[in-house]
Amino acid sequence: MMMRAFCLAFPKVQTLSRLLSGSHYVELLSIDDTLELGKGFTFVGRQYRITLNNTHYRVDLVFYHRILRCFVLIDLKINDVEHHDIGQMNMYLGYFATEENSEGDNPPIGIILTRNKDELLVEYATYQMNSQLFVQKYQLYLPDREELRRELELTLQLAEDRASEEN
Repeated sequence: MMMRAFCLAFPKVQTLSRLLSGSHYVELLSIDDTLELGKGFTFVGRQYRITLNNTHYRVDLVFYHRILRCFVLIDLKINDVEHHDIGQMNMYLGYFATEENSEGDNPPIGIILTRNKDELLVEYATYQMNSQLFVQKYQLYLPDREELRRELELTLQLAEDRASEEN
């Protein structure tokens, strides 16, 4: 309840973000996103512990999607994603598929949220890997109206350029 009050009192803004640790982000993410993830999501755990050969690992957030019938694992990285982060998520996916899934469950989905996404690193690190693993860039604050307008114009221009190249 204290984190909810904190979240409401201090919205996710850039000036505050540099003061928070990774565990704070996980707490704030779980509060906001359980409200906004959409229909079908059930919260399973935060810092969900798994043990392999007497070594403990923790998945930042674990949900179960009732409609898709699969676990959704979220790992939050406050820095750039690295190749070993992708390997770690793949290990989590293997563990959940083998140890946590019940009969009739679909393979788990892994999402790594990172400050910056290096497309080339992700491409090579996920080469011939499970297609249920996604790496995505996150933002700690909403862009202002002007920044959003510029980004939208750039995206539309790139789409137009691609369409004209294909014709």
